[in-house]
This record gives sequence, C-alpha cells and structure tokens, in this order.
Amino acid sequence: DFTVTFSAPVSNVTATAFSITTTGGISGSPHTHNVTGSGTTYTVTVNTGTGNGTLQLGVNGIGMMNNFTNIPYSTGEVYTIVRTTVPTGSFTINGGATYTNDPAVNLAITSANASEMHFANDGAAYTAYEPIAATKSFTLSAGDGTKLVHMQLKDAAGHEPVFDASIILDQTPPATSIVSKPPAVTNSSTGTFTFSSTESNSIYEASLDGGIYMLATNPVTFSGFGSGTHSLSVRAVDQAGNADPTPETYNWLVDKTSPVVTTVGV
Repeated sequence: DFTVTFSAPVSNVTATAFSITTTGGISGSPHTHNVTGSGTTYTVTVNTGTGNGTLQLGVNGIGMMNNFTNIPYSTGEVYTIVRTTVPTGSFTINGGATYTNDPAVNLAITSANASEMHFANDGAAYTAYEPIAATKSFTLSAGDGTKLVHMQLKDAAGHEPVFDASIILDQTPPATSIVSKPPAVTNSSTGTFTFSSTESNSIYEASLDGGIYMLATNPVTFSGFGSGTHSLSVRAVDQAGNADPTPETYNWLVDKTSPVVTTVGV
C-alpha cells in the first residue's frame, strides 16, 4: 500500500489517476488495484506482479477534478520487492562420520536460495556471517561427548532458518586387557588369545614377537611357534580411532624339547 497526500482536498481520485514504474525483474503487469480515502489522504493498493525489483507509484491526475502544478508527479518513494523462497539446506560433519578424535572438523554444505551462512556450537555464539560456500572448517567445543552444531542460512529478504548436525568427539583412548592366553610354559606350537577393552565395539591390533601391529580378531589363534620365548602385544582401538598408548603384553615359553635321562647314580 502507498499513502498519497495532497496539500488540499481533492476529488474523483480513482485507480486511473496513478501510474507505476518498475525496474529489475518485476513482470506480470503490476497495476493499481484499489484506492480508498478522501480529502487530502488516499491509500493506493498496488498489485505488484511477479519477480524482484523496484516499484514506484506516480500521480498522473487522470480523471481528477482539481488543477495541479506538479503533475505528473514521479518522485515518490521507491519500494523494493524481494520475493525469495525460504532457504533450505543441510550439512554433514566429516562426511557424516559418527565419531571423531579431532575437534577440528570439516563441514560439507548444501543449500538453496541462501546468500550467507554462519555456524555455532550448541549453546555458543554464532560465527560472523560469510558468503555461502560448499565447505567450512570448524572447531568443535572442548570435551568428549556428542557435539551439536548449528548452521544458519540467510537470504536477501532476511529469512534465517537453522539446520543441525552432530558428531561424537572422543579423545580418550581405551585400555586393553588380555583375558585368556596360553600357559606361561607350553609345548604347543599354537596359542589362542582373548582380549577386552574399556570401550565397547573396539577393534584390536596385535604385534607378535616385536612385529608390526596388524588387525586381529577376538579371539585370535596364532600358530607355527618354535621353541623359545614368544611375546604378544595387543592394543584396542576405539570407534574414534584412539589407540591404547600402553598395549598389554604377554610373554610365554614354548618348550618342545623332551627331557632325557642324563645319569643314574648310586
């Protein structure tokens, strides 16, 4: 609605007394829809058509019963029209991972109808708005636990919807125990081990006789041991990738030499 004010009462003010000037992408034949009021003040309702741009109402005086010195009047206020769909979007943290052991994460962003974005940890202040992008480096709040991150998008019309994603930050390594193992001295060339971890769903990596750590099942059986001392070190690795920094180690002796009688004396 436009408000048109005259310096003195006027009459016979109809829609034809006004003209509309547009710029930008406004289309669809914008026109004066209705005129109400009397005396010196009238309200002009304008059909703004479609699209974005500017619209200005002018007074051409057609049909009005008064004499004017400044008609056509074309210096009225310019009305800016921005029609936008509320932005939509989503984002993932580290490609949708469930866990991370590093608070420095990468956000992958999809969006539509947005020009700016900013982010916040749950309960914290948002970062400054920045131009929309496909990725964003972000730092999670300190401390282990589920981290909820908010993304707020913004468009030219001022819509600011919020979208969320979460990930579990776990920087605490598990502790490993060897639950079952071969006897300390045995003549068997095989050995079966069972492990446990302070964190559920851990995997295990084992080093046999000082070799490199390799993925091990639980339980696991090794074979082909010759006579001598053997050693197994095992470490649990949790779902965030934290490995036990102090692996559990077990040493045992394989003795395949049968005893013989050396002497019989009286």
